[in-house]
Amino acid sequence: MKQFTTLLFTSIVICSIAQTPLQFIKTVDQKGPVAYRDPFGSISPDGRLLAYSDRNQLIIQQIQGGATFELQKQGAFIISLRWMPDSKKLVTYEIGGKKNFWYVYDVSSREVTPLWSNRTSFVDSEKQIEINRSQLRELSWSGDGSKVVGISRQNGKSQLWLLNKDGQDEEVIAEKEFIESPQWNPSNNTLAGVIEFKGQRSIQLDLANPKSEFIRVNCYGPIAFSPDGKTIYYSKANEKKVIDLHSYSLVSRAHEQLASFSRDSYAPSVSNDGSVLFKLQDYRVFIAATVGDSQVSQ
Repeated sequence: MKQFTTLLFTSIVICSIAQTPLQFIKTVDQKGPVAYRDPFGSISPDGRLLAYSDRNQLIIQQIQGGATFELQKQGAFIISLRWMPDSKKLVTYEIGGKKNFWYVYDVSSREVTPLWSNRTSFVDSEKQIEINRSQLRELSWSGDGSKVVGISRQNGKSQLWLLNKDGQDEEVIAEKEFIESPQWNPSNNTLAGVIEFKGQRSIQLDLANPKSEFIRVNCYGPIAFSPDGKTIYYSKANEKKVIDLHSYSLVSRAHEQLASFSRDSYAPSVSNDGSVLFKLQDYRVFIAATVGDSQVSQ
């Protein structure tokens, strides 16, 4: 007998937490065993819809049940997915297509158009930094939708770009060794994000201000703010190296563990009613056996 192992790739369970008990939303299989395998999921700002990538699909479903529909993707893989503040449009970063990279999906009309199709590059003349359209990642819109930030990486550093909603008037407002997950604080419109220094990660509350407060947590993946800007949601590893979802109060300066599972819980997104959506890994292995051929062909 010859044994082999078949892997059912990590399944992502998306849940919602607020003032109500934990609510299961959806299970989505990974795309594969290598890069871009983790499905992206995000709750709309109005709390009504869930958007998620499922292999080669972009799917929208109602949080409380109802119709589910698929939007026609433009690339082979979606590697970033964000809702715009009005909850009417989705923005994705896709590869393997026509090389427009950033796309806007209108949920009502189901139409899709390239984002800022008139821009092929972005330039900060004062800092002498120029990037290609494809290098701008992790877009995040301000609450009123008038401004956008994104991250590029060049010359061994991360640059935080600020643009208007039309993708114009761009400038680099911060450059650090590493920046990830820029998020607008809805209470004061400052930009928080994950930074890394000498191998340790922290959350900096104002990326544009080098003297702003640092929250010393070695966090993993995206962060998110509560609607009033008084709480930050993040994930970090416990003593067993499992990633758990936490919150940090900017009022009491207290940390609280929100989830405790045998597998990772991470990637929070928050709606305007305070619901927090996060992902939970479920990893399963199946063992099978088949008869082996003892004869070796010559």
